[in-house]
Parts: sequence; C-alpha cells; structure tokens
Amino acid sequence: MGSSFFRLLSGLTGAFFVIYFLMVYRVRVLIPSAIALLMLGVAVLKADSSFFASTFFILAFYSSLSLAILIRDYDLGCVLIKLPLLLFSLFLLYLFLVLGYDPDDFNDVFDGYSRNGLGAVLLAFSLGYVWYCYEKRQRPSLILGGLVLFLMLPLYGRANILGGVVVFLLILYMNFGATGWFLLGLIFIGSLIFGFDYISEYLSAKTKFSAGFESPRFEMLQDYFSETDLSSLFVGTDLSMVNSIVDHGGNTHNAFLRAHSYFGFASVVLIIGLAIGVALLVSNGFFVLAIIALAFIARAFLDIIYLGNIFDFLMLGPFLYFYRPLRSNLYL
Repeated sequence: MGSSFFRLLSGLTGAFFVIYFLMVYRVRVLIPSAIALLMLGVAVLKADSSFFASTFFILAFYSSLSLAILIRDYDLGCVLIKLPLLLFSLFLLYLFLVLGYDPDDFNDVFDGYSRNGLGAVLLAFSLGYVWYCYEKRQRPSLILGGLVLFLMLPLYGRANILGGVVVFLLILYMNFGATGWFLLGLIFIGSLIFGFDYISEYLSAKTKFSAGFESPRFEMLQDYFSETDLSSLFVGTDLSMVNSIVDHGGNTHNAFLRAHSYFGFASVVLIIGLAIGVALLVSNGFFVLAIIALAFIARAFLDIIYLGNIFDFLMLGPFLYFYRPLRSNLYL
C-alpha cells in the first residue's frame, strides 16, 4: 500500500512538472511525444503485469527532463539539490558516527531501500550538485565532496564507492584544475606506499570489494540475450523467462535491460539519444558534463534505481546542455 501510494504521488508530481514545463516554455513536442507514444504503444500491446511500471517509467523520465530544465533556468538547485544533499549527507553521517551503524544496519534505514540504494541516492544528488555548479559557474564544496566519498565506504557498494571517487575528482578539478589532480595523485601514491596494507585490508573487510568484481549481473545479461529472439527484440523479452533474473526476485539490476523488457526496440531510441548526448558533449569539449553523463549511464547499467525513476532529474541535466528552449509569455 505504501509503495503504491508513493508511486501515485510521484506520478502526480511528475505530471505537474511536465505540464508546468509546457506552460512556461515555447517548445515543439512532436518528436518527444512520438517517442513517448511509441513506448506507450508497446506497453499497451503487451498488456502484461509490467504495464503500470512501464507507464511510470515514461512519466518519470519525461518529468525528470522537464524538472532538470526548470532547475537550471529558474535557479532551483539550492532548494532541490544542494540542501537535500547536505541534509541527507549529515543524516547518514549521524547514523554512522553517532549511532554506530554498520553496513547491515543501513539496509533498514528506509523501507524498500537497501544500503546500495542509499548510496545510489547519495551519488545521484552529488552528481546533480556537480552539474548544477558547472551550469552556474560555481565552485563545488570540497568538504561536501569529501563527505560524500567518506560516506560511500560504510554504504558498502563498489559502484557507489567508485562513483564517489569520480564525484570527488570532478570537484577537485573544478576547484583547482589539473593541478588538483596532480596533487591528489601525489597523495594517492604516498598513501599506497605507506598505507597500502591498511587500505587493502579495509576495502576487503568493510566494503563489497571483498567479493572482488564478480557479479550475477553478467550472468543475467548473458541469459537475457540468450532468451531474446527476433520477436522479443522488438517488443521486449519476458523477464519471467530469464532464470537468473527470476532467481533474484525479478530484479534485472540493469536499467537498460528493464527498459528493453518494457518497450522492446523503442528503448533503443532512448539509448541512442543518450549516446548522442554524450558524443555532443565530448566533441564540444564539455568533459565535466560528459563524465557526469557517463557516470549516470554506467550506474544505470548496474541497477534500476536510475533511468525511468524519480531521481533521474539530478543526472539528466548534462544531456540537455544544448537544449535551451525559449520561455513563453506566461511567467509563473
């Protein structure tokens, strides 16, 4: 009941942002509408148990695009990104340092969110924070970036820890340029020389790196493709036919596989759009934004909390850098 109500509330909020966006901007919606209708058409054609989840995916994605533009153009980042990131980080820090939470305890902080989910949310807000600072030509806080990286360790997940490293490196670069990376490299080399045994022991004992880089995700990916034939390539593969995914509760642990299972070939249009966005950023020299975009894609490849979910608005901004719609005469 709680989960259904939350999805309903999220869907209504998302619909509001889409409508508001259409009211305050003069935009042509033919191509986005055609893609949305194509995705919705596949979901209707399949008419299976994933229909409502498919609809929520479409609404979450388009509302996130709308909200990202509104945040950028109406200077809403302090309220919707910076403040939530700071409060969430301080809350997690309190749990870890004051209440003595260990990685297993973080699984029970919020209903429906594991420690990996908490790390993914923290990473999403930190990536959104770096994006917003880049857009507004502000220097992001090194202290906040260091805190995010520190908190990723008790949250245990390998992908989130690596994501925290990426965020910290971007913040360092935005503050000090290549000199900052050089100094960090010297510190890193010194740390390896004098503290390699301690660092290695901590990562092995206290984080998911204890399992190495092996993951059932690769087996799921292989099994998914083996179950995909010409028909399911266009309409999406039934997840109930993929044993390795069924064994993990139907969770694909890959947002792109989930998107294909919902929308089939229509999801390829979405993937191509993301790839074009990264290529445009790289070709025009916006490497910070390109790295944020790639971090979003990489993390979505490893979990379903990104792409078609409520936190996408924090990370879709870089893909919209060249999209600057004119505002309408209606000022709200």
